[in-house]
Amino acid sequence: MYILIFGWGKPILLSMEIDEYKTIASYAETELKVKGSRFIGKLYPVESISGAGEIIDRCRKQYHDATHRCYAFRLGIDGSISRFSDDGEPSGTAGKPILSILEYNDITNTLLIVIRFFGGTKLGTGGLVRAYTETAQDVLSKTSVISIPILDNLRITFPYDYTNGVMRVISQFDLKINDTEYGEDVTIYLGVQPSLINTVGSHLRDVTSGNIAIKR
Repeated sequence: MYILIFGWGKPILLSMEIDEYKTIASYAETELKVKGSRFIGKLYPVESISGAGEIIDRCRKQYHDATHRCYAFRLGIDGSISRFSDDGEPSGTAGKPILSILEYNDITNTLLIVIRFFGGTKLGTGGLVRAYTETAQDVLSKTSVISIPILDNLRITFPYDYTNGVMRVISQFDLKINDTEYGEDVTIYLGVQPSLINTVGSHLRDVTSGNIAIKR
């Protein structure tokens, strides 16, 4: 007799039942002028804090003569990791507005940098917030936002007699088969949307009369 086992653990991905996340399709760049100041926006796809840091350091060197090099980034499928910097601008006038654009559009794994060359006219806190926000919005409009599907990996093992029933469930939910092994029993590796795990598990248990093992 096989026992249905779900190795839940405590990943945020599963508890929130996120089936996809949004990110940018490619690098983008823009430039705006506000009362003489130049604002250069750069948008990068990133996958780690260290990767974002390398790009930030590279921009600092490339634009060493700029007045400010402000940035914000979000990471993780739920955007739970985020950082921002005003880089010398008044607190809350640069990094936070940039981050708010990423948050509002629910975009993650993305770094947005805005480089400012001072043009001689002070913009005030409200003017700075508008300038950084507009630059962030404009550079985002230069690329596409794409949705990336999330699939949880499940290994199911069951006796050969239940193959037809299991395959019906796989077909019913349009599950992705990553690999199949034939030994004493059949083992199939599946890609399943997190929100479907409980439902798929229930159906698999029904068609095999409980003679199935499912392991994350």
